[in-house]
Amino acid sequence: MHDVTEPGQRADIPFQPTPGAPTWDVRAVTAIMAKLSPPPAHDMADGWHAVPWDQGVAVQRIMAGHHLRPNRAGRARDAWDALIRADREHLRAHDLEIMNPGTSQTYVRVPLPAEPQTRVFVRRTGPIEDFLRAVSFEGWEGIGGMMRLTSTHASAAYRIADHEGTEVWMGDNSAHRCIEALANHYGLPMPIEIVADR
Repeated sequence: MHDVTEPGQRADIPFQPTPGAPTWDVRAVTAIMAKLSPPPAHDMADGWHAVPWDQGVAVQRIMAGHHLRPNRAGRARDAWDALIRADREHLRAHDLEIMNPGTSQTYVRVPLPAEPQTRVFVRRTGPIEDFLRAVSFEGWEGIGGMMRLTSTHASAAYRIADHEGTEVWMGDNSAHRCIEALANHYGLPMPIEIVADR
């Protein structure tokens, strides 16, 4: 059920979820792109960079310190365009859907597995009027969080904090999206299955 290998790590070193870890889809795209060329040494190094995007993952190119396609026609722009084409061919060959082909980035969506990849346990804690729930993840001891339903003037919204007390998300009235935000915060694979006590 677990995504056991962090891209860039040896297969015998398991992935460990941590606060602020790259999301599962960013890790998947990173692993795919690493088959095309090695990951860059740091965030501003020339090469490709897989970063979160609101609908998936953006593969950003950087060349000679620039992250935008050269304006002028010539060798630099031809080289840039060749890199972007190679990225897209490689991503399509690995069954990733190109969502928005920009001139400097390639936006992709990683298909969700059909079966849940992370099981989440949610249980009531404290007095019922506190609307407080403890959240834990099967197989990952020591991480999780606390979710609270808080009232607003017009309605209510869920808030969730990680195991260190750092607020991860304050959103609408969807407990599922709130718990997904916590799982993403730790880099756990999607989709999630929620097992709640009653």
